[in-house]
Amino acid sequence: MSSENRYWLWAKVSFSFFWLTLMVIMVSASPQVAVAVGICHWVSFDPLFAPTFQPLLYVLLVVLTLLYVLEKKMLWTTLGMAVLTLVIISQHESSGQFFRATSYTVILAVQFLAYAAQRFKPEFDLGFYRLQFPVQIIAATYTLAALSKLQVTGLEWVNSGHLFSLQVIKNEAFRYFDTGNAALMAQAQAKADWFLAHRNLVTMLLSSSLLLELLCPVVLIGLRVRMVYGGLLTAMHLGIYLVMGIVIGGIAFNMIIFFINPMYYLAKVLGLLFKPNAAE
Repeated sequence: MSSENRYWLWAKVSFSFFWLTLMVIMVSASPQVAVAVGICHWVSFDPLFAPTFQPLLYVLLVVLTLLYVLEKKMLWTTLGMAVLTLVIISQHESSGQFFRATSYTVILAVQFLAYAAQRFKPEFDLGFYRLQFPVQIIAATYTLAALSKLQVTGLEWVNSGHLFSLQVIKNEAFRYFDTGNAALMAQAQAKADWFLAHRNLVTMLLSSSLLLELLCPVVLIGLRVRMVYGGLLTAMHLGIYLVMGIVIGGIAFNMIIFFINPMYYLAKVLGLLFKPNAAE
Protein backbone atom coordinates (compact mmCIF):
# COMPACT_ATOMS: atom_id res chain seq x y z
CA MET A 1 0.00 0.00 0.00
CA SER A 2 1.35 3.42 -0.95
CA SER A 3 2.09 6.07 1.69
CA GLU A 4 -0.76 8.20 0.31
CA ASN A 5 -3.26 5.37 0.69
CA ARG A 6 -2.03 4.54 4.21
CA TYR A 7 -2.44 8.19 5.19
CA TRP A 8 -6.00 8.14 3.83
CA LEU A 9 -6.75 4.80 5.52
CA TRP A 10 -5.80 6.06 8.99
CA ALA A 11 -7.72 9.30 8.45
CA LYS A 12 -10.77 7.19 7.55
CA VAL A 13 -10.33 4.88 10.53
CA SER A 14 -10.06 7.82 12.94
CA PHE A 15 -12.91 9.78 11.37
CA SER A 16 -15.25 6.79 11.16
CA PHE A 17 -14.58 5.89 14.81
CA PHE A 18 -15.72 9.31 16.05
CA TRP A 19 -18.53 9.43 13.50
CA LEU A 20 -19.93 6.04 14.47
CA THR A 21 -19.60 6.77 18.19
CA LEU A 22 -21.39 10.09 17.88
CA MET A 23 -24.15 8.74 15.66
CA VAL A 24 -24.81 5.84 18.05
CA ILE A 25 -24.99 8.24 21.01
CA MET A 26 -27.49 10.41 19.16
CA VAL A 27 -29.65 7.51 18.02
CA SER A 28 -29.56 5.95 21.50
CA ALA A 29 -31.10 9.12 22.93
CA SER A 30 -34.31 8.28 20.99
CA PRO A 31 -34.69 11.95 20.05
CA GLN A 32 -38.16 13.24 19.27
CA VAL A 33 -38.78 16.63 17.71
CA ALA A 34 -39.51 19.45 20.15
CA VAL A 35 -38.55 22.39 17.93
CA ALA A 36 -37.83 21.42 14.31
CA VAL A 37 -34.30 22.12 13.09
CA GLY A 38 -32.88 21.70 9.58
CA ILE A 39 -34.49 19.05 7.41
CA CYS A 40 -36.95 18.23 10.20
CA HIS A 41 -38.82 21.39 9.19
CA TRP A 42 -40.05 19.52 6.12
CA VAL A 43 -39.91 15.82 6.98
CA SER A 44 -40.79 13.99 10.21
CA PHE A 45 -38.32 11.28 11.18
CA ASP A 46 -39.84 10.55 14.59
CA PRO A 47 -40.92 6.98 13.62
CA LEU A 48 -37.39 6.17 12.46
CA PHE A 49 -36.01 6.88 15.95
CA ALA A 50 -38.66 4.88 17.79
CA PRO A 51 -37.33 1.79 19.66
CA THR A 52 -38.76 -0.50 16.95
CA PHE A 53 -36.53 0.89 14.21
CA GLN A 54 -33.43 1.80 16.23
CA PRO A 55 -31.74 -1.60 15.66
CA LEU A 56 -32.02 -1.04 11.91
CA LEU A 57 -30.27 2.31 12.27
CA TYR A 58 -27.46 0.70 14.27
CA VAL A 59 -26.99 -1.97 11.60
CA LEU A 60 -26.96 0.64 8.84
CA LEU A 61 -24.39 2.72 10.71
CA VAL A 62 -22.07 -0.25 11.18
CA VAL A 63 -22.42 -1.41 7.56
CA LEU A 64 -21.65 2.07 6.22
CA THR A 65 -18.65 2.35 8.54
CA LEU A 66 -17.21 -0.94 7.28
CA LEU A 67 -17.76 -0.02 3.64
CA TYR A 68 -16.11 3.37 4.26
CA VAL A 69 -13.02 1.96 5.96
CA LEU A 70 -12.68 -0.83 3.37
CA GLU A 71 -13.05 1.68 0.50
CA LYS A 72 -16.05 -0.12 -1.02
CA LYS A 73 -18.66 1.60 -3.23
CA MET A 74 -17.35 4.94 -1.98
CA LEU A 75 -19.57 7.10 -4.17
CA TRP A 76 -22.70 5.60 -2.61
CA THR A 77 -21.15 4.98 0.79
CA THR A 78 -20.16 8.62 1.33
CA LEU A 79 -23.53 9.77 0.00
CA GLY A 80 -25.35 7.38 2.34
CA MET A 81 -23.25 8.48 5.31
CA ALA A 82 -23.81 12.16 4.53
CA VAL A 83 -27.59 11.78 4.21
CA LEU A 84 -27.87 9.62 7.32
CA THR A 85 -25.72 12.06 9.29
CA LEU A 86 -27.91 14.95 8.17
CA VAL A 87 -31.04 13.12 9.35
CA ILE A 88 -29.60 12.01 12.69
CA ILE A 89 -28.06 15.37 13.61
CA SER A 90 -31.19 17.29 12.53
CA GLN A 91 -33.40 14.98 14.59
CA HIS A 92 -31.09 15.17 17.59
CA GLU A 93 -30.84 18.97 17.52
CA SER A 94 -34.62 19.19 17.03
CA SER A 95 -34.99 17.44 20.39
CA GLY A 96 -33.21 20.35 22.09
CA GLN A 97 -29.72 18.83 22.31
CA PHE A 98 -26.82 20.55 20.58
CA PHE A 99 -23.56 18.69 19.92
CA ARG A 100 -22.04 21.11 17.36
CA ALA A 101 -21.63 18.14 15.03
CA THR A 102 -22.82 19.56 11.69
CA SER A 103 -19.27 19.48 10.29
CA TYR A 104 -19.60 15.69 9.94
CA THR A 105 -22.37 16.13 7.37
CA VAL A 106 -20.40 18.62 5.30
CA ILE A 107 -17.15 16.62 5.45
CA LEU A 108 -18.91 13.53 4.16
CA ALA A 109 -20.72 15.58 1.51
CA VAL A 110 -17.48 16.99 0.08
CA GLN A 111 -15.90 13.54 0.12
CA PHE A 112 -18.87 12.37 -1.92
CA LEU A 113 -18.24 15.27 -4.33
CA ALA A 114 -14.60 14.17 -4.69
CA TYR A 115 -15.64 10.61 -5.61
CA ALA A 116 -18.36 11.94 -7.92
CA ALA A 117 -15.85 14.18 -9.69
CA GLN A 118 -13.52 11.22 -10.22
CA ARG A 119 -16.42 9.17 -11.60
CA PHE A 120 -17.18 11.75 -14.29
CA LYS A 121 -13.59 12.92 -14.81
CA PRO A 122 -11.15 9.99 -14.48
CA GLU A 123 -8.07 12.24 -14.45
CA PHE A 124 -9.39 14.01 -11.32
CA ASP A 125 -6.82 13.73 -8.50
CA LEU A 126 -9.01 11.81 -6.06
CA GLY A 127 -6.15 10.94 -3.71
CA PHE A 128 -5.49 14.62 -3.11
CA TYR A 129 -8.97 16.10 -3.03
CA ARG A 130 -10.73 13.52 -0.84
CA LEU A 131 -8.46 14.89 1.91
CA GLN A 132 -8.15 18.47 0.69
CA PHE A 133 -11.90 19.11 0.53
CA PRO A 134 -12.44 18.28 4.24
CA VAL A 135 -9.41 20.41 5.13
CA GLN A 136 -10.95 23.32 3.24
CA ILE A 137 -14.28 22.87 5.03
CA ILE A 138 -12.66 22.74 8.47
CA ALA A 139 -10.48 25.78 7.72
CA ALA A 140 -13.53 27.71 6.53
CA THR A 141 -15.39 26.75 9.74
CA TYR A 142 -12.69 28.32 11.91
CA THR A 143 -12.47 31.43 9.78
CA LEU A 144 -16.24 31.91 9.78
CA ALA A 145 -16.22 31.53 13.58
CA ALA A 146 -13.68 34.36 13.81
CA LEU A 147 -15.62 36.55 11.38
CA SER A 148 -18.78 35.94 13.39
CA LYS A 149 -17.06 37.19 16.54
CA LEU A 150 -15.82 40.28 14.71
CA GLN A 151 -19.25 40.95 13.20
CA VAL A 152 -21.04 40.75 16.56
CA THR A 153 -18.56 42.46 18.91
CA GLY A 154 -15.72 43.70 16.73
CA LEU A 155 -12.18 43.74 18.08
CA GLU A 156 -13.63 44.39 21.52
CA TRP A 157 -14.15 40.63 21.74
CA VAL A 158 -10.53 40.19 22.81
CA ASN A 159 -11.19 42.46 25.81
CA SER A 160 -14.18 40.43 27.02
CA GLY A 161 -12.19 38.07 29.24
CA HIS A 162 -14.00 39.23 32.36
CA LEU A 163 -17.23 37.89 30.85
CA PHE A 164 -15.70 34.45 30.49
CA SER A 165 -15.63 34.26 34.29
CA LEU A 166 -19.42 34.15 34.16
CA GLN A 167 -19.30 31.35 31.59
CA VAL A 168 -17.02 29.33 33.86
CA ILE A 169 -19.37 29.74 36.81
CA LYS A 170 -22.36 28.80 34.66
CA ASN A 171 -20.67 25.63 33.39
CA GLU A 172 -19.74 24.46 36.87
CA ALA A 173 -23.19 25.40 38.19
CA PHE A 174 -24.74 22.88 35.79
CA ARG A 175 -22.38 20.20 37.07
CA TYR A 176 -23.09 21.23 40.67
CA PHE A 177 -26.84 20.86 40.23
CA ASP A 178 -26.29 17.47 38.57
CA THR A 179 -23.97 16.10 41.26
CA GLY A 180 -24.49 18.21 44.38
CA ASN A 181 -20.70 18.52 44.72
CA ALA A 182 -20.11 21.90 46.39
CA ALA A 183 -16.39 21.76 45.55
CA LEU A 184 -17.28 22.43 41.91
CA MET A 185 -18.57 25.90 42.75
CA ALA A 186 -15.42 26.66 44.72
CA GLN A 187 -13.34 25.63 41.71
CA ALA A 188 -15.50 27.78 39.46
CA GLN A 189 -15.03 30.80 41.70
CA ALA A 190 -11.26 30.28 41.73
CA LYS A 191 -11.18 30.15 37.91
CA ALA A 192 -13.41 33.23 37.66
CA ASP A 193 -11.13 35.14 40.05
CA TRP A 194 -8.14 34.15 37.88
CA PHE A 195 -9.82 35.63 34.79
CA LEU A 196 -10.45 38.89 36.61
CA ALA A 197 -6.92 39.04 38.07
CA HIS A 198 -5.10 38.41 34.76
CA ARG A 199 -7.01 40.53 32.26
CA ASN A 200 -3.97 41.41 30.14
CA LEU A 201 -2.93 37.77 29.81
CA VAL A 202 -6.49 36.75 28.97
CA THR A 203 -6.66 39.48 26.32
CA MET A 204 -3.43 38.17 24.78
CA LEU A 205 -4.77 34.61 24.74
CA LEU A 206 -8.09 35.67 23.22
CA SER A 207 -6.27 37.72 20.58
CA SER A 208 -4.12 34.71 19.70
CA SER A 209 -7.13 32.40 19.39
CA LEU A 210 -9.00 34.92 17.23
CA LEU A 211 -5.98 35.27 14.95
CA LEU A 212 -5.59 31.49 14.75
CA GLU A 213 -9.20 31.08 13.67
CA LEU A 214 -9.10 33.97 11.22
CA LEU A 215 -5.93 32.84 9.43
CA CYS A 216 -6.81 29.14 9.33
CA PRO A 217 -6.89 28.99 5.48
CA VAL A 218 -3.06 29.09 5.54
CA VAL A 219 -3.28 25.32 6.19
CA LEU A 220 -3.97 24.97 2.47
CA ILE A 221 -0.33 25.86 1.77
CA GLY A 222 0.87 22.35 2.50
CA LEU A 223 1.08 19.39 4.86
CA ARG A 224 3.80 20.76 7.15
CA VAL A 225 2.01 24.07 7.65
CA ARG A 226 -1.22 22.16 8.25
CA MET A 227 0.36 19.98 10.93
CA VAL A 228 1.93 22.92 12.78
CA TYR A 229 -1.31 24.88 12.60
CA GLY A 230 -3.22 21.82 13.75
CA GLY A 231 -0.95 21.62 16.78
CA LEU A 232 -1.67 25.26 17.64
CA LEU A 233 -5.42 24.77 17.27
CA THR A 234 -5.23 21.62 19.40
CA ALA A 235 -3.50 23.64 22.13
CA MET A 236 -6.28 26.25 21.86
CA HIS A 237 -9.00 23.61 22.26
CA LEU A 238 -7.14 22.00 25.15
CA GLY A 239 -6.96 25.39 26.88
CA ILE A 240 -10.69 25.94 26.38
CA TYR A 241 -11.40 22.54 27.91
CA LEU A 242 -9.08 22.95 30.91
CA VAL A 243 -10.28 26.45 31.75
CA MET A 244 -13.94 26.35 30.79
CA GLY A 245 -14.76 22.66 30.60
CA ILE A 246 -16.03 23.01 27.03
CA VAL A 247 -15.26 20.40 24.37
CA ILE A 248 -16.19 21.40 20.82
CA GLY A 249 -15.64 17.86 19.64
CA GLY A 250 -17.59 18.16 16.40
CA ILE A 251 -14.92 20.42 14.96
CA ALA A 252 -11.87 19.76 17.18
CA PHE A 253 -11.67 16.00 16.59
CA ASN A 254 -12.12 16.40 12.83
CA MET A 255 -9.50 19.14 12.76
CA ILE A 256 -6.99 16.88 14.52
CA ILE A 257 -7.76 14.01 12.14
CA PHE A 258 -7.52 15.94 8.87
CA PHE A 259 -4.86 18.47 9.86
CA ILE A 260 -2.52 16.15 11.82
CA ASN A 261 -3.75 12.56 11.34
CA PRO A 262 -1.94 11.30 14.48
CA MET A 263 -2.96 7.66 13.98
CA TYR A 264 -1.02 7.55 10.71
CA TYR A 265 2.19 8.65 12.43
CA LEU A 266 1.57 6.41 15.43
CA ALA A 267 1.14 3.42 13.11
CA LYS A 268 4.29 4.46 11.27
CA VAL A 269 6.34 4.61 14.48
CA LEU A 270 4.96 1.28 15.72
CA GLY A 271 5.72 -0.26 12.34
CA LEU A 272 9.36 0.83 12.63
CA LEU A 273 9.64 -0.38 16.22
CA PHE A 274 8.20 -3.80 15.52
CA LYS A 275 9.53 -4.28 12.02
CA PRO A 276 10.93 -7.81 11.62
CA ASN A 277 14.69 -7.89 11.52
CA ALA A 278 15.78 -9.24 8.14
CA ALA A 279 18.94 -10.65 9.69
CA GLU A 280 17.04 -12.88 12.12
